[in-house]
Amino acid sequence: MNEFLVTKEDAGKIVFDYIQEKYLNYDSIAYSCNNTIVPHIHRIKEGDRVESYPITHREGYWVYLSSLYFLLSYVTRTLYPRSKLEISHTVAKNVYCYFRGKERLTEEKVFAIRDKMRELVTADIPLQVEMRDRKDAINLF
Repeated sequence: MNEFLVTKEDAGKIVFDYIQEKYLNYDSIAYSCNNTIVPHIHRIKEGDRVESYPITHREGYWVYLSSLYFLLSYVTRTLYPRSKLEISHTVAKNVYCYFRGKERLTEEKVFAIRDKMRELVTADIPLQVEMRDRKDAINLF
C-alpha cells in the first residue's frame, strides 16, 4: 500500500495516472481517496489523501473479487438470459454459485462461462463506471 498527499500541481489528475507517475512499477488494483474506495478514473483534488492497493492487500483483493463477480454475472446473463445466477457463498477461496429456478448449472455451461470470461479478459475491455441513484440501480437489475 502506498499513500500520497495530493499537491496543487497534481490536482485534477485521474487517480490511476497519478499513482502511475508516483510509483511506476506498482501493480495497483484499487484506489482510495480520503478513506473511500474510488474508481480508477476518479479525479483528485489538492489535499486529498490517495492510497493504492495491490491484489495482495485486503482492499485490492475485494475490488478484484467484485470485478470477477460482475464479469461472471454479465457472462451468465449474456449466455443464459432466462437464468438467474445466484452467487451464494465462499468456501476456502472458492465460490458456490447456482442458477435459481428450473434451469441447472451443468458442467458444459460452466466451461462455456469460463471460456467467455477468459475471452473478455483477454480482450482487455475497460469497465465503464456509471453512477446511478439506488432506485434506478435496483430497477436496472
